[in-house]
Amino acid sequence: LKPSADNLGPTVRDLGDLAPDLEGLFRDLDPLIKAGDRSLPELERVLRGAEPVFVGLNSWLDEINPILSYANFHQARIAGFISNAASDISGNDGGERYQTNTGIIESRSFQRFDTRPDFDRGNAYLQPNALNRTLALGGYESIDCNPAGGEQRNPDDNLDEPNPLNKNAGKRPVCFVAPKSLYDGRVIQRLRRGRAPNRPAPQGVEGTRDADPND
Repeated sequence: LKPSADNLGPTVRDLGDLAPDLEGLFRDLDPLIKAGDRSLPELERVLRGAEPVFVGLNSWLDEINPILSYANFHQARIAGFISNAASDISGNDGGERYQTNTGIIESRSFQRFDTRPDFDRGNAYLQPNALNRTLALGGYESIDCNPAGGEQRNPDDNLDEPNPLNKNAGKRPVCFVAPKSLYDGRVIQRLRRGRAPNRPAPQGVEGTRDADPND
């Protein structure tokens, strides 16, 4: 025990230095204890009254957490939506500000189609990095490629059309079926109460399928 006892010297000295502070602390506790006689019952009353709030929060969090989870997965697109708002409402032609818009209108915009045409490509559920994947693939990934007769890895530039006025109308873009999302393994996301997976936002051309047109 002697070696251990010899090492107690510094500890005892430190306790001696601390003793005045400890004494002052315990002396100062008296006002706190007196205040606690009134405040602790009040705190207990607040906590009892907050019980319905916590019960309500349980149901509310079940619904808000999936939204926050999905927003985290799409954080880059949401940030872009917010930051681009400044330029979107910057139009000012000598009067009040107005929102700028761009629309692509061509001859097909006024045509009626009873069935989906073979050039139909569409996807309203783009992934956060859809643009990056589009650049790699040469076109947006669609929900399906049924009108095109399946996936089309190469565009049709309609090179055999002798009439230049009809050449553009016969061109067809590539078509790739959108893969399942890294968020929930589904092509179309549906937020469900109480389900809030923590999925990091995809980077680059990440996906459940490689963004390779030759794959």
